Amino acid sequence: MSTSDYMAMALAEAEAAAHADEVPVGAIVVAAGPVANFILAIVSFASLYTLLGQRITDPVVGTVVENSAAARAGMQSGDLIVAINGEEISTFTQVRRLVTVSAGVPLEFSVERGGVVEVLRATPVR
Repeated sequence: MSTSDYMAMALAEAEAAAHADEVPVGAIVVAAGPVANFILAIVSFASLYTLLGQRITDPVVGTVVENSAAARAGMQSGDLIVAINGEEISTFTQVRRLVTVSAGVPLEFSVERGGVVEVLRATPVR
């Protein structure tokens, strides 16, 4: 074998080795796009949750249904419920929890209407 044969063989081996290296590098390049999108989504949602936080609904009376316990107690649309039976209320979820478990039991609602706190008595029904 001549020197040129050895050089041709070495060149062929180098090309084969270079081609073998391209497959993993190509796979990494192909996977980088979806991985970057996934990371971007995680960062975006984490940022939004951090900035906006959990939504909390204020304990404000919406619509009062005629002949309901709220209507008989004198509640009006826009009343802010500040306490039930002396327990301070800060979210509508607290109102729902206390009213749901108190069906048939009279409750005292402290509501703020026009800057004045009034006490209203209502008995939730099922």
